[in-house]
Amino acid sequence: MRQLVVFDRTRHEISRMARIGISGGLPLQEPLHRQRVFRIFLAGETVSALGSQVSAVALPLTAVLALHAHAFQMGVLFAAFSFPYLIVSLPAGAWLDRKRRQPILLAANIGAAAALLVIPVAHWAGVLSIGMLYVVAVVVGSLTVLIGTAYQAFVPAIAARSELVDANTALEASRASARTGGPAVGGLLVQALGAPLAVLFDSFSYLVAVLSIASLGTREDAPAPASRLLAAEIGVGVSAVITDSQLRSNAASSAITNCALAAIDAIFVLYMHNRLHASALLIGLVLAVGNAGFLLGVLAARRSAQRVGSGTSVAIANATTLLGALLLPVLTGPRALAIAVIMLGRALIGAGETVYTINQLSQRQLITPVHLLGRINATVRLLAGAGLTLGALAGGALAAAAGMRLTLIVASLVLVPSIAWAVTAARAESRLAAA
Repeated sequence: MRQLVVFDRTRHEISRMARIGISGGLPLQEPLHRQRVFRIFLAGETVSALGSQVSAVALPLTAVLALHAHAFQMGVLFAAFSFPYLIVSLPAGAWLDRKRRQPILLAANIGAAAALLVIPVAHWAGVLSIGMLYVVAVVVGSLTVLIGTAYQAFVPAIAARSELVDANTALEASRASARTGGPAVGGLLVQALGAPLAVLFDSFSYLVAVLSIASLGTREDAPAPASRLLAAEIGVGVSAVITDSQLRSNAASSAITNCALAAIDAIFVLYMHNRLHASALLIGLVLAVGNAGFLLGVLAARRSAQRVGSGTSVAIANATTLLGALLLPVLTGPRALAIAVIMLGRALIGAGETVYTINQLSQRQLITPVHLLGRINATVRLLAGAGLTLGALAGGALAAAAGMRLTLIVASLVLVPSIAWAVTAARAESRLAAA
């Protein structure tokens, strides 16, 4: 309880400092995009994000083309990637709050590169199996959770608190660009080299991230020695999220939003194919337009935060996502009009999701003391990962029982309570700013 009181006092002081322009991170000497440290970090993360998108194409195609996996095996493969969120997030967050994040980012990226390298080597040796893919997926998924949690806690060490929205916007822009171009690069590599060898690109991209992070130098203070058991440290992070109204709303909104979007994504391609008889090329075009929405969201995120604040921006972003989701099932014909409406819906979802992600993360980083960032980010990521898993399973089950169009409608309406939670967080932010 004492740590929670200290946390509450500290976050009020952080908010006061941010309002009067005092940086809680590095001294602001020049615009963020001109700062060498951030530019190096951004370059490494961009290459890594591109590699991950290549693997998003190459790994499933390895299972299908090289190992002739059936539908259930594909489901297990995708579950192997998301399952670590449920078991790794909380202990990783507490552990990271005891350590410097930079060395952990280095080790985890090296581990992911080595794990992915197993696939082309095993393919060359003629011993690649679906079970081996499962193991690689669990290992890479676990390291991805660790990297993501450490990375979110590390950003305030290379950007001042007044620059967090700019930093997260730039990083999200790199991911949005990767989501637009990465699948195309992955397809070309699979066609030229074969799916197992295309995974080499992602392994190489992790090593580029390693070089980027290593070149930053040590920029973190050593955390104070831990005086309690890891379980107790985890409990502090969970309790902080539960008891603080702004963090609680932030986490609940994330979980619900992910649940709704996962239910939609689980059946979207099948819906396009079965209900609208769309070809693979047309489905790819629709997804590309949606990914362009991510880029639009990057452009809008900072302006929105400046005008109405991060909390209100999150609520507006969720409303935009809801509008886009409702457009997906609204028409089934005429076919050309229905597809055009769906393209618009996917673009709105992409834009809303990006504005939401940037402002929600910036809001959480701004109000959280550095020594709690790992645990609080881990708690939120655990809930978000649970939302993804539950949403995908629920979407598939409901579609099988009641049809895909009804499932899309229900999943869209699930976003309504997410908007309510976001509005609650925005009000808490306004009260804190007025204090």
